[in-house]
Amino acid sequence: MSLHNLYTIFKSISAATILIPIISCIINLKTLDRKLRVLFIFFLFSLLVEILSRIFSDPFPLGYQILKQTGLFSGESLNLLSSFFSKNRLNCYYALANVFTLFQFFTFAFIYYGAFNNPVIKKTILVGTHLFTTIALIVWFPMRHFFSGENITTIIEATFFFVLSLYFFYIELKEMNITKVKENAIIWFNSAVLIYFSVTLILFIVDDYLSICPRELFMLLWSLNLLANITFNVLLGIAIRAWKRDHLE
Repeated sequence: MSLHNLYTIFKSISAATILIPIISCIINLKTLDRKLRVLFIFFLFSLLVEILSRIFSDPFPLGYQILKQTGLFSGESLNLLSSFFSKNRLNCYYALANVFTLFQFFTFAFIYYGAFNNPVIKKTILVGTHLFTTIALIVWFPMRHFFSGENITTIIEATFFFVLSLYFFYIELKEMNITKVKENAIIWFNSAVLIYFSVTLILFIVDDYLSICPRELFMLLWSLNLLANITFNVLLGIAIRAWKRDHLE
């Protein structure tokens, strides 16, 4: 089996793992508190983004091929659809990724705001959220990067939550609160965030090299991101099962 085929399979497995936290939420649907409901909405949105990203990243998406085979549309209609898609698919892909980044930042900031008791940290999270939103809007619209692969917002998000998750572990160790880890949902959640954003930060920092390196090397390096995503979703699934209302209230 070629490296390309292995990478494609691994990529599909990584994408499918979003179902793990979704299923965990569905199983515990009747007992979801406010924060878990927010996470559940985020997971559903992530699934939608994953599906749409697959569509927009493929020059000849499966849906278009199926429509073509059914014969339900005229040749002219299909040509118009193909022309529109070929001209706008990357714009749609980047816009979708940017919207997801902002939604993800809001969701995780909301969870961490409830996880910390220190009012200074809470205020820092609020200020950081406002600053991130302002920077993102400036980068996307006045600087016209909403429909481009500009990753400055992704780097800022990864840095913010990487530092925040490290600080959370520092506080837990300092106060010796890491007891009964299996029952501590926020520890699982924080571990997922730390692993995911540490890998993401490294890869996006070397983004320029990834765009010019050999295809085989790119697939090997980007597999780290896929592995981080798998770990992220598995740990979040565990966090949801371990969640207790009083951990984040």
